[in-house]
Amino acid sequence: MFDADGETAIERALRRAHPGAAPARFAARPAGKDAIAGCLAARVEEPTPHWLVVSRGFTELGDKLEEDPEISGWGFELTCRLPARSSEAPDLGWIMDWMQRVADDLAARVSFLDPYHHMEIQPAAQGDDVAAIVFVEDVRLEPTRSQNGAFYFLQMVGLTRDEYAALHAWDARGLVDLVRERDPLLLLDRGRASLLADPGFAAAVDEGRERDGSSTGVLYGVALLWLFEGDELRVHLDVDAAAAVRAAMRSRLRHGKAMMLFGDRRKNVRPDGSLALRSQVNLALKPEEGPSEIVSDDDGPTCLLRLGPDAIDELARELPETPGSAALASLPGVSFVVTTRERLREPGYPR
Repeated sequence: MFDADGETAIERALRRAHPGAAPARFAARPAGKDAIAGCLAARVEEPTPHWLVVSRGFTELGDKLEEDPEISGWGFELTCRLPARSSEAPDLGWIMDWMQRVADDLAARVSFLDPYHHMEIQPAAQGDDVAAIVFVEDVRLEPTRSQNGAFYFLQMVGLTRDEYAALHAWDARGLVDLVRERDPLLLLDRGRASLLADPGFAAAVDEGRERDGSSTGVLYGVALLWLFEGDELRVHLDVDAAAAVRAAMRSRLRHGKAMMLFGDRRKNVRPDGSLALRSQVNLALKPEEGPSEIVSDDDGPTCLLRLGPDAIDELARELPETPGSAALASLPGVSFVVTTRERLREPGYPR
């Protein structure tokens, strides 16, 4: 029954979901061993005219190469649905670039992708505010399989910068459900304004965040550094990292949820002028009473800050929004320094 090759299986799934659609096949620009083959694109008239774009290459299109006989490749193809503003096909170069970015990210991390995962993305054009994507099961295309195994379709939903900040502060599923109420097709309109400009939408996001807290418990690539200066533990953060910590107090720790911040290992200048790799860049925030300490695991040394209710409230209130410092009465032996990203990344910092 499932004797179709990968290419045919993708096209059949599109035609089943949208009878009468006439998909065209587009090739991607060659970009290395992890390059996708391209995409299918078809204009769809109902319920609202739009263009459906489906990737080709996250699954096995030709011969079976992966060991798992039940799953084809990564187990999914990407889709997006673009507004149809004219009868002519839209420029697809930028969306194929985005799909390729997802492929590159998966290959680099040897990871996986599931519904409600999300990532930042380079805006398609200068001035566009859509700068992140969250993945959901496609609104129409059903899971299928080819001779190489089963796969399904993950739809890319675009988010503006402040919507993505709201997702981090609350919950991907909750935010997408609010978007879906206004746009059941979850169209990816790269030039649109933020939905948070709508007071009703913003109020619904605030209500959800206050009710549920945040489901984002881990952040990577955070610009931070912790050091002992005498008997004092000093935590250095750039402005964006400080904002993430303040948000974590409100949307995670006040709800009894921990937060983990992973920084990038950084170069440090030794007294003799040589460079060393500094790994004091991981910070764990736990909503519990007790002393702060340094712990070690497979991720390297981690600064564990234990914060009771008073410390959570004080840190949310007192951690500076601009370069400055803060010492909390409720957290003795620990202080915070907020600086710019450029200054924090200097090899000789904090000298």
